[in-house]
Amino acid sequence: MKLLKLNEVCELLNISRSSAYRLISKNDFPPKIQISERTVRYSSDDVCNWVEKK
Repeated sequence: MKLLKLNEVCELLNISRSSAYRLISKNDFPPKIQISERTVRYSSDDVCNWVEKK
């Protein structure tokens, strides 16, 4: 498992940050991992599983 930044997830999924935030607001995005108050990462495994379900 690798921890990805939002921009890395966007590149992987070929979507814009705006699209990612739209999906996050609809609760239709892989779960975030809160590293610190201002740092969020996404599990590469969770992202892959999310893509497979789509």
